[in-house]
Amino acid sequence: MFGYYPRPQPTYSPFSAYAAQQQRARAYELERRRQLELQLQQQELERRRALAQRARASRYFPDGYDEPDEDDEYPFYLSPHQRAVLQARRRQAAFEQAMRQGRPEPMRASASPARAPSPPTKPTTPEPTQIPSSPKQPERPATPSLSNEQLEAAATTIQTAYRVHRSLRTIARLADDFVSLKAGFVQPTTMDYQSPAGVVSVSAPSSITTTEELTPTPAKLAYTPTNVPLHTYTELLSRLLVSLDGVESYGDKRVRDARRSVVRAGSRRFGGMFGLRMCSGSKRNHDSRRSRR
Repeated sequence: MFGYYPRPQPTYSPFSAYAAQQQRARAYELERRRQLELQLQQQELERRRALAQRARASRYFPDGYDEPDEDDEYPFYLSPHQRAVLQARRRQAAFEQAMRQGRPEPMRASASPARAPSPPTKPTTPEPTQIPSSPKQPERPATPSLSNEQLEAAATTIQTAYRVHRSLRTIARLADDFVSLKAGFVQPTTMDYQSPAGVVSVSAPSSITTTEELTPTPAKLAYTPTNVPLHTYTELLSRLLVSLDGVESYGDKRVRDARRSVVRAGSRRFGGMFGLRMCSGSKRNHDSRRSRR
């Protein structure tokens, strides 16, 4: 009774073969899951790259562009093994379709009944058909060849016409500039003149007097802020007259007449400004003489 010893039970040992097999299975499962997660992360990264590339392309191609067919046949989320299987299936389907198209059609089971031989017919000679002839088109007269002198004369005429047209456009533009300049000028109320004692301000006349009624005066218009509009206006008028003088007429009467009309208008305006300066200068001299008395 007291001498009974129970049979020892096998205990768990981490070094047993079963435990090692279980550890390898768990390690394989963990490795497989890790590879699957890496694959999913790679697919997600490729998808984001594709979306970013399409977003960048949409900025330069607002109407879109034709995407390659490879994206439809092989989506980016397929693994290499799945792509290989899909390619094999497509090749097999294409091969079967080619075999079906190249196979001869089977002969029909029901043959048509034999017909009795028809009697020989006499060979008929085909009658020659007359093809209606198209009406002959009248021959075009040959264009005579031009000599070098004629070609040079034609080129000179074309160049002269172009240059005349360009001169007319230049005169029209200068005439518009003159009208704009004249409309934007405001006659000053006072004018500053340079004197030995210094700058003297003189009230400007209400109307511009012609230069023929005035006597020359030694008074010199001063360069002061008050006289800036007058100096600017006079300078622009002078430049406009110089530009008109530089327009070539090329012997055309229209260019000469148009240029002469604009030059006359500008010269009258320039002479009026000179008369205004002389009138104010004469008034300044008259006032100075009265003050001396």
